[in-house]
Amino acid sequence: MREFLEAKKLPETLRVWVNTYLGETWEETGEGVFDEGISDRREEYAGCPEGVVLITAGVDVQDDRIECEIIGWGRDEESWSLGYQTIYGDPSGPAVWGDLEAYLNTPWLPPVAWSCRSDRLVSTLADIIPTQCTHS
Repeated sequence: MREFLEAKKLPETLRVWVNTYLGETWEETGEGVFDEGISDRREEYAGCPEGVVLITAGVDVQDDRIECEIIGWGRDEESWSLGYQTIYGDPSGPAVWGDLEAYLNTPWLPPVAWSCRSDRLVSTLADIIPTQCTHS
């Protein structure tokens, strides 16, 4: 009880007390974002929308899997999530990297007469022992 009485004097210390002692998340007071407004702005699309001019892939390497999201980019930083793949396996071995390469080589066909695929990879390879993991 003494810790709470001391912590409630300042918002910063109360936040730490709520997170640590109660094991609850702290919610800031004030204005927030209403998710209804965001969901109302979503667009229905299949495949690669017509406005896509560049495709990137974001890859996150974990101990037991690789997570990959393909993003299509248009004018004025408009973006579309084209695909998301979780590839389970040991990233220090070649199997998951082969599956990732196959996924990255997926052609994303927009409704116009051209196709494109991701050809650059940025990853969080620091999570894996670098000397045991190579991929070309």
